[in-house]
Amino acid sequence: MNCGGTGLLRQVNEVKLKILCDNMVLVGSRGVLGEHGFAAMIAHGEEVALLDTGQSATVILNNIAKGDLTNGTSYRRGDANGQGRLTVALSHGHFDHSGGLLGLSSCGRYRCTVHAHPDAFFRRYKKSKEKVVDISMPYSKEKLLEVAEVVESRGPTLLKDWAMLSGEVARSNAFEVPETEFFIDRGNGVEKDPFLDDQSVFVNLEGKGLVIITGCAHSGIINIIDHARRVTGVQDVHAVIGGFHMVDYSAGKMKMTIEALKERRPAILMPCHCTGIEAMFALREGLGRCVLPGSTGMEIAL
Repeated sequence: MNCGGTGLLRQVNEVKLKILCDNMVLVGSRGVLGEHGFAAMIAHGEEVALLDTGQSATVILNNIAKGDLTNGTSYRRGDANGQGRLTVALSHGHFDHSGGLLGLSSCGRYRCTVHAHPDAFFRRYKKSKEKVVDISMPYSKEKLLEVAEVVESRGPTLLKDWAMLSGEVARSNAFEVPETEFFIDRGNGVEKDPFLDDQSVFVNLEGKGLVIITGCAHSGIINIIDHARRVTGVQDVHAVIGGFHMVDYSAGKMKMTIEALKERRPAILMPCHCTGIEAMFALREGLGRCVLPGSTGMEIAL
């Protein structure tokens, strides 16, 4: 359902998250796998949605099997064919966020409905150490359509009546500009990637405000927060969780970001995946104990 930012997001009294894929694994975990990538399970009551699937089906299927996020969630319940229904949102089309999706959709356990921006299915590249590397989704949209339903949208979309996929994020400040080392080929030649497909999930938590779950935040974490406020109409920000892509931030850009976060006052900031270790240290130093680094296997009740 495309909600057009009309304020249809239902307020809920609790939401639970489990990080299914991250570059780091929670200390003390047993049998949990990690890899360079990100995936998060988001649950309210018996309803579940996934944001991203990491880079391999091996990791996400293993980590889903390690335990229910809630007691008997709908993604575990089978239909007449023995398959559970599963809503999946893609934050963007890079391999480390989408690579596990084909295996997840074709394993026979789930009937997946995949929500994505149209740009997620184009070829993507990154220039790294003077080499151009293909970082695209490692399969075609046509291949995915054989095993999953795909819903494409450029605007805000309700995954559930309590969970909104952001749609294209407006760039509302001067310091969060797209990185210059990323490229896209939409069929008319390779160009710098504006990351129009960079999406996040928003939940409105009763009495607390927005919970924002990001994939890589290529749009900029402040742009995403401000976009979430606009499309939901909710001004308070309770938690921001996910990849923040600050790994190459300059000291000046980091300082501006920290000051902007102070103004928006999230109670919880959980950087994951592509944030970068130095950036995590800087966020903790600048914002204090509200900064809690995330890792595979972490479960968060909000």
